[in-house]
Amino acid sequence: MRKPHRGAAVDPGRPDFAFPAGREGERGGRGGMGPKGRSSRDQPGGPDEPILARIERDHRQIVNFYLRELAAAQEPSRIRELLDPLPEMLSKHFADEEGPEGLYDGLRAIRPSLDSALKSLRGEHRRVLKAAEELLREMREIEQLGRAENQAERLARTREDLSAFMEMVRRHEQAETRLVADTYYLEEGGSG
Repeated sequence: MRKPHRGAAVDPGRPDFAFPAGREGERGGRGGMGPKGRSSRDQPGGPDEPILARIERDHRQIVNFYLRELAAAQEPSRIRELLDPLPEMLSKHFADEEGPEGLYDGLRAIRPSLDSALKSLRGEHRRVLKAAEELLREMREIEQLGRAENQAERLARTREDLSAFMEMVRRHEQAETRLVADTYYLEEGGSG
């Protein structure tokens, strides 16, 4: 049985989930990140949306929509359309995780021993973003080839790269989710 860690909200998928307050006088995450202080301007995706809710929403959108759609897409134009927003979306998402008072600061506040794991995840962010940019560039070039003979060959190679990219994103998201769960939810009788 798992129990919440240090006063964390029960469900990290809830829109009002916030980092635990930490030591007395400290606040978790970005300012206004708990159920208290939410106003009518606190819209999903807005600046006052709790960080974990934003990150969870982004993960669902990336994994459940973009990766599923990319796997099903056949036409180069559709693949390129799906890739178009990804570099910017990923950059913003990674900034929420890495930025001041972002997810990683909240995790580090609870478990300072996570520095090495968080550094590794930051490195993965750079690789994921670079791969997304390279895939988008490649799909734009393939699209410009039209129905040329080498379009099919390049598309086949790019599909392999796309599959590897999707697997990299899934593994990365799973590692982050596991790290958050391990940090906020301890096994009964465990220590953190």
